[in-house]
Amino acid sequence: MISIALNLTARRFALLLLYAGSAVLAAAQTDQAASDSSQRGAVNSAVPAPQASIARRFDAPPRAFDLRRLAVEIVLTQADIEARVMHATATLDLVARSSPTGDGGAAVSTQSVALNAVKLKIASVELDAGEAGWVEAPHEYADDLLRVTFDPLPTAGEVRRVRVRYTARAGAGLYFVLPDENHPERPTVVYSMSEPLECRRWVPCIDWPDVRFGTDVTFLLPEPYSGVCVGEPVAQEGTTGLDVADGRHRANPDAPLAALRPFRWRLDTPIDPHMFGFALGEFKEIQLGSWRGRPSYVYTHPRYEAAARFTFARVPDMLEFYTRVTGVEYPFSRVSHVVVEDHFHGGMEHVGFDMLSPGLLTTGDNGDVPPDRAQFNYVAHMLGHQWFGGAVNYRSIYDAWLNEGFGTLLHQLWRGEAFSYEGCAKDERHLPSDDWFVDNMYETGRTVARMASGRSLVNEDIAFPNQIYTFDGGAVYWRGAWILHMLRHQLGEETFTRGVSRYLQRHGDLSQPLGGTVVTEHLRTAMEEASGRNLTTFFEQWVFRGGAPKLRVEYDWDNDRAVTVVTVHQDQSIDEKHPPFEFPLDLYTEAAGKALNATVTVGEARQTFEIPTPPNPRLFCVDPHGALLARIEEVKPPTMWEEQARRGPTAHSRTVAIEHLKGEKPGPGTISCLSDCVRDERLFWGTRRRAVEALALFDSDDGRHALREAEKAGIAHPRVLAELVDAIGGFGTLDDYRTLLKHGEPAAPAIVRAAAVRRLGDAPAAVRKLESDPAGAELLEQSRKVLLAAAAPGTSAQVREPAFRALRGFEDADMVDWAIASLKRGTDDPLAMRNRTINLLARVAGRNASRASDAIAALRAAAGDRRPSVAVTAIRGIERVGGAAAEQALRDMKSANLREDVQKAIDTALENLAKPEQAPAASDEE
Repeated sequence: MISIALNLTARRFALLLLYAGSAVLAAAQTDQAASDSSQRGAVNSAVPAPQASIARRFDAPPRAFDLRRLAVEIVLTQADIEARVMHATATLDLVARSSPTGDGGAAVSTQSVALNAVKLKIASVELDAGEAGWVEAPHEYADDLLRVTFDPLPTAGEVRRVRVRYTARAGAGLYFVLPDENHPERPTVVYSMSEPLECRRWVPCIDWPDVRFGTDVTFLLPEPYSGVCVGEPVAQEGTTGLDVADGRHRANPDAPLAALRPFRWRLDTPIDPHMFGFALGEFKEIQLGSWRGRPSYVYTHPRYEAAARFTFARVPDMLEFYTRVTGVEYPFSRVSHVVVEDHFHGGMEHVGFDMLSPGLLTTGDNGDVPPDRAQFNYVAHMLGHQWFGGAVNYRSIYDAWLNEGFGTLLHQLWRGEAFSYEGCAKDERHLPSDDWFVDNMYETGRTVARMASGRSLVNEDIAFPNQIYTFDGGAVYWRGAWILHMLRHQLGEETFTRGVSRYLQRHGDLSQPLGGTVVTEHLRTAMEEASGRNLTTFFEQWVFRGGAPKLRVEYDWDNDRAVTVVTVHQDQSIDEKHPPFEFPLDLYTEAAGKALNATVTVGEARQTFEIPTPPNPRLFCVDPHGALLARIEEVKPPTMWEEQARRGPTAHSRTVAIEHLKGEKPGPGTISCLSDCVRDERLFWGTRRRAVEALALFDSDDGRHALREAEKAGIAHPRVLAELVDAIGGFGTLDDYRTLLKHGEPAAPAIVRAAAVRRLGDAPAAVRKLESDPAGAELLEQSRKVLLAAAAPGTSAQVREPAFRALRGFEDADMVDWAIASLKRGTDDPLAMRNRTINLLARVAGRNASRASDAIAALRAAAGDRRPSVAVTAIRGIERVGGAAAEQALRDMKSANLREDVQKAIDTALENLAKPEQAPAASDEE
């Protein structure tokens, strides 16, 4: 799961996190929010006021029983689904501990077991009495705990079976997604959410991260639904839970069994509660090949089949890559993905299967979502959790960084592996495959270092469980990944993999006490054993201390002694509680055609190092591989920066140089240097994009000329070309807009076309400044045609959304005809796009009185849309057009048989029209 902290200082970082994780969580959900959940089952995400911290309050309490197996029978009729209620029976196999204590050593009684059960309606609790069958069990349900009493007391190792019949309702942990008036076409889906401590909200259990149990889940569902769960599907022989006397099911006596179909899933590998989950819906099963004998499946509504096939096609490649990186094979017998409509978090990992919202599916480079975003951000991140979460899991949520840090590192590594070569010809694949990985880590690292507080990653000062994912802008993800990135660099890839393999294999042994669960010290020990190094200082300062160095590195060359003199200052706050950081720092020097690599150990507030160097050094780079989490300022001659941008030893070092040059006044060779970077098709495209940005920021004739010439010469990589087109579009001449027209055609890659379309929205304002140019009218007409084609139904959302924004700049009457025609043929258009068309029509008609009556007629027709959102938007559009015709149309509509919210919108619009000073109610956004 991915979390973000939305605040002004973290705004850019929040956007990065939105594109990087397997699930997005704004803040913790409150119980009240759960009870007030909307029809879709979503809950509010308001962050409660800070509370006094209770140290380690979210560790598992002492217990006398372990949960060996959890069987759940879920019975849903269509009426249950519409009522957003789930009837179920849970059967728990509980094993008495030989030493009934918690981690704190406090002894606990085996007289009773406390099951976590939040807001469940308990119908009955029974014990398995052997030959006597199931008998009623003494129990008490209070304070979200179901306490079941045993008599006689169980002995160590003895298994006691408890059966609970209960009802759960929609809220946090259990989500019902149904069609509604605004989304009548939306497929029905019911799914669970168990992380971090929410399994207890849909099934009574022992819900703590250090618990491991096998599962057996049976669904009884009406047509056309099927259920998907962790484990393997099991052929259903008869129906479990049947009350033979009346042919009905004990969990839901109102459900006639003849109308329900059974689906059963079983998992014998013990898992922790947060990786336990299910989804049910109108799913089609699709097998997408296999990996080492393990089949790969997708379960999706048929409407998403094409996009699902593309999005999940590379899952076997990801499994192979992760097996190589971790040294441990994918730990389960199959891998499945379920397309879950309107998933609350965007996606979520579970053992052997993951959930993903259809809004993150794509059909290719020109699909609605760029492939790297779909595959890298969610699919790859969630697959990583099969090792870190599935094979081993944190023992306490305070160590959540062990899961999320590895999940983030793995998806970043996959992004570099899969997409660094994107746009390159086969003969150009000499570039390091981790260029994009390093580039992404550099981007996030700058923000992590800036936001880093002194709080430990093992943060005990949290007021509610989900806060572990949100503090310091999602530190458990990005700082966690950075710690592992630094460790991987310092130990070497081979040693790092050996340590990860040891960590997974040793602590994934479920036959041992607390097998499958880990704390941070387990990772440190495994890495020390693999490397033969003492890593105490590393873990103490990066994991348990927090913060990050702020370095100023000064360069000088001593001609008399032929040495490079490097002075490193740690400029962050240093005191008794926050001593200087200790770390290795990589330095690169080049002189007389000879490359010199040196690694110095920094551990003081100010240190000077001397490196023997041949005369006339031309290059000096700090941290050329981007392997240190720090803010680094280098003080060296401008000519060295330009030389580093031209031919630094790594793509990262060239990126750093270009970033530095962006903030400087360009020297005589700067423009030429950056121009060469832009045109170098063999250079990593991310570095080239930054060179484009730098040239555009200089705001000089030479910089603009260099970018125009680069475009004319031809740029093959679509991401570089998109950046180039965007930059040229900001220059504002007619020739520059002609360049945009060329790249705004349908044949252009979606990312390039989107950049051109965005900039074409500025064309009308630019042409008005050039009214004396007779070519202006022709350019505007061409721009309009390009934008209308880009906004048409069937175009990729990557292009269509910016096209609508761009069309706001075109206010002529001809736009009215296009918008009216679009409304007539677009009844099946996505809700957001239809509302954008309505707003565009209202905006243009409001500025062209001669077409007002035509626009009002079209908007009246749109107000009859069965989706209330569209109807209300159309009414506001009529208000925006304004005038007597608009007022009369609204009065005529008021007498119609309309919904209450639509009638209220009409009343509000009429009130606003009666106030001439009132600003138009309609906005440019839906």
